[in-house]
Amino acid sequence: MAYRCAIFIFSFFLSTQSVYGYDVDDLKKIIEKGEVEKAWTSISNIPKDLEENDKMKIIDLLRDALFREWSRCAGDLRQVIASKLSSLNAKEAVPDFLELIKKEMSIDHECAQCGCCFVGWSVKDELEVAMEPDFFCENGLLAALFDMATFSYSKEISELAVRHERHRPQLLVTLGKIGHPRYAHFISKFAGSEDPQTRQAVAHGLGLIKQPSGVRALGMLLEDNQADIRWTASKSFLEIGGEEALEVLKLKLMQSDKNIQALAARTLAKMDVNEGRLKLRELAKDADSKVRGIAIAYLGQIADKDSKDIISKGLDDESGLVRVYSIYALGYVGNSSDIPAIKECLAETKEMNLSEGRGLELLDGTVDDAIKQIESIKE
Repeated sequence: MAYRCAIFIFSFFLSTQSVYGYDVDDLKKIIEKGEVEKAWTSISNIPKDLEENDKMKIIDLLRDALFREWSRCAGDLRQVIASKLSSLNAKEAVPDFLELIKKEMSIDHECAQCGCCFVGWSVKDELEVAMEPDFFCENGLLAALFDMATFSYSKEISELAVRHERHRPQLLVTLGKIGHPRYAHFISKFAGSEDPQTRQAVAHGLGLIKQPSGVRALGMLLEDNQADIRWTASKSFLEIGGEEALEVLKLKLMQSDKNIQALAARTLAKMDVNEGRLKLRELAKDADSKVRGIAIAYLGQIADKDSKDIISKGLDDESGLVRVYSIYALGYVGNSSDIPAIKECLAETKEMNLSEGRGLELLDGTVDDAIKQIESIKE
């Protein structure tokens, strides 16, 4: 089973068992004393539903606490404070978040073993879930800024994005969400960054701002050497649409890298351009098994029922990887009569040597996903 996790393991949190109340005066005393463990627990347990008077007092306390020089774990505490302010919809705290970044005060985890991890157990996990960017899973303060910032902060956020490389990806994505259309040009300037997360942020941000002026940068990112960045760029093409995007995507069909051809074809097909479907059908017969596999997977993703014969033939492919991708695709275009063939393919493929990628690891999960997908479709 696939799972996404953000792991925060605090020694003080594990050793603190009592639950503190939501009394405003109690919270004030805890913050004033700088008691890290109690502050973490008490702030985490502040409820969303508060009396208006208490809510305003708590917001004021939390905003002050953001700038407190905590004895330890300051970044962790600022993140939990920011997350709580966001849950209280305290938009007045946005300037505080920006001030913390400007002053380079710690907003990163200091006491936590923190990570955002994903374990995929099927082709669906690998091609759909794992490709989706999550720029904020490790930083609650930047997530709160993304949630609450408005267009009036665009200039300040753009200036911070120039000066603060560490937080640039999150700032660019936020700017894509709130910025005036002219900021598409600004975001595009970072498309050539050496930092992969910044390049992916550019691809995502341009999709949020939805301006044709971002198409040129997206065309460059569609040829990136990292698959997740290419995927994000392709999704942003779909958000922008229009003739300029179509022209760029059609040019990519002639690119020397067939993986790029396939992704461009998928994107065109999603835009209901027949050239995309035809190109994928062509690539599904390519001599390279990896190209065949991804093209078949994309035919499934666009639910091209006219390609069902091509997909079904993939169940008998000499490549185990192509078989796994074909099972995945059949989940989108098949029906209940295809389930026996999928199960037969499962048994046969387990006997093969799947040296290509993670084929065998993904096989069982892919079969389960495909059958569930078929069963969920009303015939």
